[in-house]
Amino acid sequence: ERSTQRRTSPPRTPELADDVFSRGSAQAGNGEAPALTIKLAAETRASGDQDEIAITLDLPGDAEVQNASVKLHVNGDAVAMQRSGTRFIGRALVPAAEHQRLHSPWRGAYGSIVTAV
Repeated sequence: ERSTQRRTSPPRTPELADDVFSRGSAQAGNGEAPALTIKLAAETRASGDQDEIAITLDLPGDAEVQNASVKLHVNGDAVAMQRSGTRFIGRALVPAAEHQRLHSPWRGAYGSIVTAV
């Protein structure tokens, strides 16, 4: 998207101020370590003119994971997460209209974008 002026970054996915990825590609270690698998669940509940998004993120029970930190965002906004062992729990409020906004004449509205790093 940065290589040409014809295509711009989508407004719903802004670059995050606390982006943890470098501009270049880098790989830690020798590249032979197994991939880290996480389970992320996000559930939306209507609450008047706002929707509450309840987020649960589970990490595997490895010893190294005990020292892991997680950054979670909903639509580009950071969400404070509470940790209990290898489980992280957080909540975010989003205007209900955001979940009703159409992005395409061919598809219905999408939900929020939840990312974990």
